[in-house]
Amino acid sequence: MPKFGGDGWESNPPRTPQQRPADGFEDRGEHQLPYIPDDRARLATGLDGYTLGDWGLAFTATASAAAALTGLLFVALSINLTQIVASPGLVARAVEVLIVLSAALILSTLLLMPGQPNAVAAIEIIAIGVAVSATIAPLQIRTDRKALGISGVGFASRVIGGHSGPVLLVIGAVSLLTQSGGGLYWIVPAVLAMIVVAIIGAWVMLVEIVR
Repeated sequence: MPKFGGDGWESNPPRTPQQRPADGFEDRGEHQLPYIPDDRARLATGLDGYTLGDWGLAFTATASAAAALTGLLFVALSINLTQIVASPGLVARAVEVLIVLSAALILSTLLLMPGQPNAVAAIEIIAIGVAVSATIAPLQIRTDRKALGISGVGFASRVIGGHSGPVLLVIGAVSLLTQSGGGLYWIVPAVLAMIVVAIIGAWVMLVEIVR
């Protein structure tokens, strides 16, 4: 008569004391947990420039920085409101800085949305980049740099700096769509460039205006 209800050791009997490992631990191949790499192991393999989920920390940092700088800009405007309102050139500069900061904040927040396809993200990036350049360009064209006492080199630096971020955004979006050329490695520097431009503008509104 066949025997049922065995203890499960018949097909894999325990080893004798002489056969067991020296540390006394015997792995019988049961109940092994799957290998789940931690964050350090993922970073060791390198970031993927085409996977939005890997860049959450970077976009969280840029969104936080943009939000903080937006608050600083409004503080600067409130302190020197009389001087800024009295000069159309300074009003245009303040609007330009606000546009750049808002774009950096909005884009960083949009790229934090989970499960977003790369094509949708690329369209968002291109739309924001084009919108920023198209909006600040008329403000810069109408600026009377002589009335503000800005040198040609200084004004050229302002124009190049203002459009460097949007240009990098468009390059990064195309790279993200084609899955070649770096992808998101263009986007983070682009947002940082926009934040640097905003920092310089906020400094002008807060300090340089009263000198």
